[in-house]
Amino acid sequence: MKRSIRQRLARGLALIAMTAGMTLVAFAPAQAARRQTIVNRGDCLSTRSWTWAEQVVTRTCNGSLYQQWDFTLVLGDGGPDSYYKISNAYNDMCLDVAWAETRDWTKVVQAGCTGTDNQLWKKEQAWNLSTFLRPRHTNKCLDISWGWAIQYECNSSVNQQFWGIN
Repeated sequence: MKRSIRQRLARGLALIAMTAGMTLVAFAPAQAARRQTIVNRGDCLSTRSWTWAEQVVTRTCNGSLYQQWDFTLVLGDGGPDSYYKISNAYNDMCLDVAWAETRDWTKVVQAGCTGTDNQLWKKEQAWNLSTFLRPRHTNKCLDISWGWAIQYECNSSVNQQFWGIN
């Protein structure tokens, strides 16, 4: 049975379209990131450069990419027990408890995203509608001490209450 050029062309184009569609689905992100500003006592959580393992700080809010963070759902359904990768919009580095340390006063730094538990954060709503951020590997809290981001035992202090996160 001979096929016309049109039939062969149509079949070939259909195959190309189907392959392209599968490729697009295969490379589509599982969950779109939600860009947010993280505010503590009127200052914004901020990076300062491209330097790996540099400690994250708070600065006067100015709307720059240094102060914008992408929350990408990694584990869970978006409910209270879900975990997020939090990456900076300027340099795409992740919020990271340095060296996966478990002690209080450990620096929270920016580092290349690896998906390890010290880079996965749970959002927990506080009584006043602010948010606590807890790293998965310790369940302690992100804390701001004199403008520097650290990990510290959760105590509901204003140092651990963040606004602008939903």
